[in-house]
Amino acid sequence: MRTSRLAGLAAIALLGGTLLPSASPALAETTVLYVNNLVPERCTDTGVGAVDQPFCTIGAAVARVGPGQTVTVDGGPYAERFSVPVSGTAERPITILAGVSATNGFVRLTGPTAGAVVHHQSHVTIKGFRIVGTMEAPAVDIEDSDGIVLDDVGVSATGASTHPAFRLSGVTGVTVRGAIGVGTRLATGLFLDAASSGVTITKATFSNSDADAGAGVGIDVEAADTRILASTVAGFRGTAIAVRPGAIDTVIANNQINRGYGDGIQIRGAIGTAVSNNLVQDRCGNGVRVDGTSDRISVQNNVVIRNGGPNNTGLCASSSTDGVEIGVYAESRGKTVVDYNNTGKSTGYAWDRPMTLEEFQAASGQGAHDSYDSSEWGRVDSANSAAPGFPATDVLGRSRGDDPSRANTGTGPVPWADRGTHESLPAPVVLAALTQEPGTGWVTADASATRAGFTPVVSYRFDFGDGTVVTQPGPVARHQYGSHGTFRVTVTATLADTMTAARAYSVSFLPSAGTIGLLSLAHNHYLGVGNAAHQSPVLVADRTSLAPADAFDLVNVGTNQVALLAHRTGAYVSPDLLAVDVLSAGSSSVGPNETFTVTRYTDGSFSLKASNGRYVSVYNPGDALRTSTYAVTYAERFHRVNLADANRTLRTATVKRFVTADTAASKPLIASSSVLDKNQRFDFVDLGDGKVALFAHANNRFVFAPNAGALPLINASGLVSPWGTFTLVRNTNGTVSLKATVNNRYVSAGLGSSPLTADRTSIGSGERFVLS
Repeated sequence: MRTSRLAGLAAIALLGGTLLPSASPALAETTVLYVNNLVPERCTDTGVGAVDQPFCTIGAAVARVGPGQTVTVDGGPYAERFSVPVSGTAERPITILAGVSATNGFVRLTGPTAGAVVHHQSHVTIKGFRIVGTMEAPAVDIEDSDGIVLDDVGVSATGASTHPAFRLSGVTGVTVRGAIGVGTRLATGLFLDAASSGVTITKATFSNSDADAGAGVGIDVEAADTRILASTVAGFRGTAIAVRPGAIDTVIANNQINRGYGDGIQIRGAIGTAVSNNLVQDRCGNGVRVDGTSDRISVQNNVVIRNGGPNNTGLCASSSTDGVEIGVYAESRGKTVVDYNNTGKSTGYAWDRPMTLEEFQAASGQGAHDSYDSSEWGRVDSANSAAPGFPATDVLGRSRGDDPSRANTGTGPVPWADRGTHESLPAPVVLAALTQEPGTGWVTADASATRAGFTPVVSYRFDFGDGTVVTQPGPVARHQYGSHGTFRVTVTATLADTMTAARAYSVSFLPSAGTIGLLSLAHNHYLGVGNAAHQSPVLVADRTSLAPADAFDLVNVGTNQVALLAHRTGAYVSPDLLAVDVLSAGSSSVGPNETFTVTRYTDGSFSLKASNGRYVSVYNPGDALRTSTYAVTYAERFHRVNLADANRTLRTATVKRFVTADTAASKPLIASSSVLDKNQRFDFVDLGDGKVALFAHANNRFVFAPNAGALPLINASGLVSPWGTFTLVRNTNGTVSLKATVNNRYVSAGLGSSPLTADRTSIGSGERFVLS
């Protein structure tokens, strides 16, 4: 097994270019095994999976993986079905993920048996795969395993198949997040057997076209303690979501079930199933059907409309059917609670036979608060928040909001919660943004986004929390704080009808320990805030040079812990937990979510670990930064460049010519130019302990001294190496000199006619440069 490049890591704080004392031990070594079939001249399945000599196949890498290791897969497609042969641990999971050069961020597996298999293992994460084929076996097959995470794994079935896209058998504690299972003739999206328990399926999408897919099911559950949340299921001639006999304590909440032949949700012989706040529409069968010996079933807060045919024009048969919006049959009668639902047709219920709501209420004693009003207005402030499985937030992650113009007809601890998947957030709602001018104490509170009620806002009151209160008609106010700290800012909007709404915010004005740029080690791009694909304030790594607006103020908030204040937005960086941990610079104050633990490595790079225990990472230029991994690879490491050390030039003190880098890196550095363009500009990367690396603007590569300093300096390295590390010496006459770490020799420009070479044992005129 190869030795990781991350060996010898020292946990230190990245503040002011100095190393703060560390109270924590060194971070354990992390090994990355690389796979890339697009470099056939370099890849080999008999090697160790180094970045410069990767494995050719995923199977070869997975056969070598162990606890705490990551398999990073680039290139593709791969005609493979790989199987994970060992377990990770909770502290050291095994991770198999798409690498920085995977197309659209995903690795494609192709062929009739393509897929991923985990049998009898624990703590394995598989992320960023797309499996395409005719499915002669389940594309994702997890059996007798626990602690497995499937993240952004998709399956596209290209032909008829009797196998589910995802098969989970005898599993516990499994998370399926962002799964996709699609295909015109896909039989079953996900199957979860009776030997499984504790599985969460969230933000998944399963669909087929029904017509030729047999009696397939979107999500088929036989297990205990299953949670199906915020997912979308469409099609399937059988059922969109089926809960089978023996299934116990299933929660189905915030899901959208669309057009298809079979039932929307079918519960047959299950125990303890909670169906809450779903949208079920346009099914030819029943919207929700409870039958068999089901017991302790709750069907509440759902919007169930246009189900039961033949009103679903173009799909269901024209002849009448006995399908209804909500039906309870056989022995499930008397063991099922139906209430607080909105349905869409007059004969939309069944108590062993189709009937109207009024007949259903009389026959069953259920549905007392059900309504035919399926409009958005009819769903507002009318749910039972005490219902089993009730989700505290809607499908978008938004908190429940009370419409002051509506009477609360719901019940439970939040009687203003809405039915269905989406919460209607009525006005007035105060929405303010607090931004600051780094280092000045000036803060701007902008409440322009405040949503008025039925009358306009006539005044705004800003209480800045330090004794300053401003009341004015306009929504924008500025204030300067005279001391450091975190302050509570309260914004109150008053409407013409005297109704008021207020919201409190926090703003942190803290001393800066340096203004820096962050350079991604994975692909040598600077971090910035926003671009055409990712609007502000999302963090992306797509800048080829460091502009002042893309700098961050580094704030020391504890031992080995920092916060980052983005100059572009005047706000702090934090993971957006509602957007799959995407990093954004939109927080006005510093709390645990804005605090990152810094670990610095022997090459001078560092990683940032968020409060959720995951590292900040970015794989491809232009991607949004995320906190989605527990392992450190190149994608989780960054270099520090002080803003004052960016965009610098080196001019020889003797012949007064600028050091020039070649755009193609076919020629070494030479002090030959009397004019300035990007080829004469360098960023000095702070490696700590007075060490620097030179990042050339000419081609966004690092300068190094080949052959341990025996050859002239050239800007051709994709990363900082020992041959590219220098000590920056500041001479008494104001000039600087560079001393190569690899041979302890000084860089010399001679008289400017020769390439720069690290070959001098002392500093003379040819070794002095003017840094400007």
